[in-house]
Amino acid sequence: PGEKTTGRGKVYWGKTLDDVFRSMGVAPDVEISGRPGRSVPWIHRRIDAADVYFVSNQEDYPRMIDAAFRVDRKMPELWHADTGRIEPAATWKPTGDGRTTVRFRLEPRGSVFVVFRKPASATDPIAAVACNGQTLVGPAGPSTITIEKAVYGILDDPSRTIDVTRHVADHVARGHRSVRVWSTLGGDPAEGRVKTLRVNYQCDGKSMTASATDGQNVQFPTNAAPECPAGRVEIVDGQPTLVARKAGMFELETASGKRFLCDVADVPAPLAIEGPWTLEFPPNWDAPKSVTLDRLVSWPEHDNEGVKHFSGTAVYRKTFNIPANRFGKDKRLSLDLGHIAVIAEVTLNGRDLGVVWKPPYRVDVTGAARPGANDLVVRVTNLWPNRLIGDERKPPYLKWNPDGGPAEWPDWLADGGPVPETGRRSFTTWRHYEKDSPLLESGLLGPVILETLKVVPAVNLRLTSPRKSNLHL
Repeated sequence: PGEKTTGRGKVYWGKTLDDVFRSMGVAPDVEISGRPGRSVPWIHRRIDAADVYFVSNQEDYPRMIDAAFRVDRKMPELWHADTGRIEPAATWKPTGDGRTTVRFRLEPRGSVFVVFRKPASATDPIAAVACNGQTLVGPAGPSTITIEKAVYGILDDPSRTIDVTRHVADHVARGHRSVRVWSTLGGDPAEGRVKTLRVNYQCDGKSMTASATDGQNVQFPTNAAPECPAGRVEIVDGQPTLVARKAGMFELETASGKRFLCDVADVPAPLAIEGPWTLEFPPNWDAPKSVTLDRLVSWPEHDNEGVKHFSGTAVYRKTFNIPANRFGKDKRLSLDLGHIAVIAEVTLNGRDLGVVWKPPYRVDVTGAARPGANDLVVRVTNLWPNRLIGDERKPPYLKWNPDGGPAEWPDWLADGGPVPETGRRSFTTWRHYEKDSPLLESGLLGPVILETLKVVPAVNLRLTSPRKSNLHL
């Protein structure tokens, strides 16, 4: 490696662009460190005097991001496109070299705009947070996944199945923890048919198998599951506020080295909302008017065929009690619905709490909840395949070619006549599924948990004498 001055410029060889820029004293525009997995994609735009960065998590597990932005003397804000919420970043610090480091959490496949538009000369921001001596840096990295065998196609027909082990293994080696099932895996061994990917693999030394059909994802487990940290810091009315999920000794350190302690001792344990649940279905879709669930299960696991093959919107109802000691100015209530397939509208005591469509499936219910009995309504909508698969068990509307296309068009379709009564609830011009195709996970799957969060304003934090700390951003 070397360099040579030529005229007004220089010629470099044997060095990367990063090496060249660093030798010139030019820091990276964004530098993200400390987290396992693939790099975090980002883009940067300048809008008038504001610097706007878009940062994206490409993984199926949450990540705590430490990002150094080449912006100085400005306060970072987090802009959330999915909710429209704008909040000051709670944990950040100037680095002293013309950059600002910001710590923030990105949920699975989540993203955020980091915006610098306001001066930060008068602030002493929180730079690090710990609980019981452990820095709250979010979840650990993913489990170790070793792919042993992956096949794709019509699994009971070897002539229409291909080996895609290398493709899946390469995908996982690049840091992915899910694989999209489609012909891009390595070709189409059964054109016009819905195919299945089956993967045999080792997860931290344990043998496991996963499968999914076209359009779905094979998801590999990770010990970076969407667990919430013990607490977080928010900016409320311009002041840092501790929001604790668990009891413990919390320590906050500012960029200037000030330390604040708070012993949080009275956080109520999470309240599990268990069965029975009432599940209601719309008429004329082969499902019963309602069923009672002693526990939450995916609709295809139910004994009733109408429930098993239902596609559309069904309504869960549950009345549960909240103790009076979970309410107060220093408390918040958060309803965690666990897992939903695939989208849901949530109402508590008649108040619309919005739509949840991605993890974490969680809503703030502080203003809607009340001591005593509470009425919860969750309207869940799934995808169409389960109904299409169920209809394949009934007489067909059309005759099909082997590739799944129509062999002929019936007269009633061409003439606009009445649809024959075969018991089917759907009509397609291509045969995407067979009667034995795997059904998709559907419904409210839970577990449903009510969390009580303890809110500690800045005025209640105890300032201690500055000292050198092990907390670092």
